[in-house]
Amino acid sequence: MINLKKILLPTDFSENSEHALQYAREFTELFDAELHILHVSHQMALEHGMSFLPPGDLMLDMRPAAKRKLHKIANDDWAAERTIVREMREGRPFVEIIRYADEVEIDLIIMGTHGWGPISHLLVGSVAERVVQKAHCPVMTIRPAGHEFIMP
Repeated sequence: MINLKKILLPTDFSENSEHALQYAREFTELFDAELHILHVSHQMALEHGMSFLPPGDLMLDMRPAAKRKLHKIANDDWAAERTIVREMREGRPFVEIIRYADEVEIDLIIMGTHGWGPISHLLVGSVAERVVQKAHCPVMTIRPAGHEFIMP
């Protein structure tokens, strides 16, 4: 029997993350699980695959805005009846998502995909793809809106 007690929703505050939230809510309710919502302040990409974290002052300026956005997610009547854990990390998104999932013993990761074209995927890569490849728990990826699963 599948027993999901902790579900992780990584978010970058995009529409695709909001779309994945619908699935995370359903699974959280179905299994009476905790919902963990994680935002990773990510490295910025440069040409030729190099990346960097923004300078410390810029990161400090970004944190309060990210924290406000994080606390708006699933902050409604539905959430009042659930255990919701919100966390912020800094670093490479796929690494921090996997690290958090391991530390907290997450049972399922539900995350949106961006559906970028092959050129963007080649240059930037896919956080979701890397999480699927490296996570120690199941990962459900949710395609952009318009590809919803509907019970028959």
